[in-house]
Amino acid sequence: MKPILKFTACIFLLCGIFLISCKKERSCEGCREKNQPPIARAGNDTAIILPIDSVTLNGSASTDPDGTITSYKWTKVSGPVSSNIGNPDSSKTLVKSLVKGVYKFELTVTDNFGSIGRDTVTIVVTEPRLNFDQKNSINIYPNPVVDITTVEINTAQPSIKLLLVVTDLKGVLIYKEDIAPGQNTILDKINLGNRAKGIYIVTVYFGDKTWQSKKLIKQ
Repeated sequence: MKPILKFTACIFLLCGIFLISCKKERSCEGCREKNQPPIARAGNDTAIILPIDSVTLNGSASTDPDGTITSYKWTKVSGPVSSNIGNPDSSKTLVKSLVKGVYKFELTVTDNFGSIGRDTVTIVVTEPRLNFDQKNSINIYPNPVVDITTVEINTAQPSIKLLLVVTDLKGVLIYKEDIAPGQNTILDKINLGNRAKGIYIVTVYFGDKTWQSKKLIKQ
């Protein structure tokens, strides 16, 4: 039995040496004990006024305290259905096709250890203020319109030159007319029969200093 006991003791000794060796191989002096997650910065909250319908999302100020950021991801978390993020995987991207309402976009950043950080930014989209000029006025009828509508312009300054402009919500010009001075009331007919359904902005400039705008709905 003694030889067997000696052999067994040798086996246990070898196993102990092997386990200690393995533990030494897995130890790593000075290695990172806990990775710090990256800090996402989605930028400042922003407000825009239609017809401007796009804004730049900028998360390039995001940082990682003990590593590097390897990926960015933009997503919309709330707001109207209409929106289009140009490049959601970039630190900086343009979001387009915004409409009136409050949007929230979330930026998610991932570092080289797989940790993530998140931040949100709010975009407020409003319609333009109407009726800036109190001395003069404009009326549109019918409104909504199917094809031909009349723009009635009333001015207390018949000697000034008038400019009538119609744009869509993206600011694209679809109609423009210079109106000669000399009248207090002008009736101008506009044919929108071949235009797409939607909302348009009718603006009348009274000389170089004042103007008024109103919405026109095309059905």
